Amino acid sequence: GAHAFIVMELLDGRSLDALLYDTPDFAGSPAAFSAIRQILNGLAFAHSRGVVHSDLKLANLFFCDDGSVKVLDFGIASAVRSGDYDPAALDAMTPAYASPERLRGAPRDPRDDLYGLACIIHLLLTGSHPFGRQSALEAIDQGLVAPDLPMLPPAAAAAVSRALSFSAAERPADAGQLLAAYRAGFRS
Repeated sequence: GAHAFIVMELLDGRSLDALLYDTPDFAGSPAAFSAIRQILNGLAFAHSRGVVHSDLKLANLFFCDDGSVKVLDFGIASAVRSGDYDPAALDAMTPAYASPERLRGAPRDPRDDLYGLACIIHLLLTGSHPFGRQSALEAIDQGLVAPDLPMLPPAAAAAVSRALSFSAAERPADAGQLLAAYRAGFRS
């Protein structure tokens, strides 16, 4: 009848932040590399549909018992095409994963998600945030530089480094471009 409802998948597992906290050996493991590929694929799909997540962080990534990873909480996601800017969404984002431009109140852009994703990749590979959980603006003020990722092939590490740039213009345009560069790094 006239009742609206939402059907959601029941997930068995836990968030990646809980997994990293409870299982420090997860960082840099084959499962962590698999999680990175899955997150890149999911975000590339969202970006190809004009959707920007706007709050990527470990708590919004769910590691299922079967090894699959789900990107959660598109609650503040927006369709890039709309061009709408919601100042209230600024309060909802997590500063340690937010790009400098989002922290300054700029409209949402797929490159913002790439900054957060690059922070996540560092966490999944090393167990540490590239800037000690400081916001991008704090890291800029302190002249911090993200550590290298020697466990990645050089071209893949360079792709992640570009995604972590403090300048949106230096980041890939979207997750599809980052995914292509990351994959190419493993083939070269």
